[in-house]
Amino acid sequence: MLPNGKDEVIGRTFDYRKGEKSLKEEDTKPYVPLEVIREDRISFPLNGRNLSVKQANAEDFLAFISGAVNVMNVKEWSIFMRWNAINIGLEAGTLMVSREEDSYTLAIVGTKQSEEVA
Repeated sequence: MLPNGKDEVIGRTFDYRKGEKSLKEEDTKPYVPLEVIREDRISFPLNGRNLSVKQANAEDFLAFISGAVNVMNVKEWSIFMRWNAINIGLEAGTLMVSREEDSYTLAIVGTKQSEEVA
């Protein structure tokens, strides 16, 4: 759980550059496993609709993710590019993830959307 107690961290990855013996909880970073996107279990809100991260067109994904991370206008958003952008937003604290049974929803931190999801 993230500090506000309302966000779901799907997984954590350790920063191994510090050496395995000196790792602590604060050395972890939140992330979304690629499988969650591949299995089409994560979505994001846009214009009153919930869109699948995997199936959303590039324009819709760009409209959402650009509110959380600085990205270039890309015509084709591969699943790996989407995964990377989401994890950058989670690590930066500009995105949050909430869980609903077996699926997840992204929201931009500090917006009306994130307040509705939380």
